[in-house]
Amino acid sequence: MYSESTTIVAVGGLGGSGTRVITSLLREHGVDMGSSLNAALDNLFFTLLFRRPSWFDILPSHETITRAVNVFYRNLQGSFGEFYSIEDQEYVENLLLSGDVSHFTSDQWIARISKHFESSSEQELSQNLIGWKEPNTHMFIQPISAVIPRFKYIHLIRDGLYMSQSKNQNQLKMWAGALGVDLIEPVVCESNALNFWYEANLRAISYGNTSLKNNFYLANYDVICQNPKHELKKILEFVGVEARSEKIKMLSESISYKLLLPKRKYSVLKKMDARQIANYESLMKMCQ
Repeated sequence: MYSESTTIVAVGGLGGSGTRVITSLLREHGVDMGSSLNAALDNLFFTLLFRRPSWFDILPSHETITRAVNVFYRNLQGSFGEFYSIEDQEYVENLLLSGDVSHFTSDQWIARISKHFESSSEQELSQNLIGWKEPNTHMFIQPISAVIPRFKYIHLIRDGLYMSQSKNQNQLKMWAGALGVDLIEPVVCESNALNFWYEANLRAISYGNTSLKNNFYLANYDVICQNPKHELKKILEFVGVEARSEKIKMLSESISYKLLLPKRKYSVLKKMDARQIANYESLMKMCQ
């Protein structure tokens, strides 16, 4: 069982904004980022509990989300026998039976969750720093921070014009309705992607700055790529971990960075209206 002094750090942001790099950084510095992870290092138990199709267009009540947060939090805190109470087991089973799941089928989720809890029961949970990465975390930081004590959140952001060109628009398709983003057809297009980038990031940053304050860290992936050693050390300082030079050097050299060429950037801007350009510029200034 984790002690009452344990700090819990989460990493989130839009898909393709660099969350995997930060997760690798934390893992390399001894932060327990969970065991049930996919290739992108996403915490799959979080995915199961929060990426529900019925939540995509309209988020459920605060009480409903808080119940999911509590189940997830107990998973982070305890081992198989202590966490997996009858109530929590029924909660997960009912979710799987409902079919209100994404990413995998219910049967596939059952196999993965069983494996996760079996492995969790064998772990010695004694670290003072634990956490998770799942990009969609930013949608739920308010109820999460209300439930989890000593919670720190790292939010990744990347240039909105670059993100509007990304092939990874899963969050746009999932959460645009919940965030009230007006969509045009086709749903996956540069205009919709930029509007979602603005609304999703502004929502997370505003809550982080006003409510989480010193427990919130806004990481600009473009800035990280320009000066990786310096920026990665700053993130570790925020978490409370001493940087290891060899780990920082190795990760800095592995970072892949693609810029949106000026000509392409100009062509994207030409398609946007005055409001979109103003929103883009204002949010970019907040992240410098």
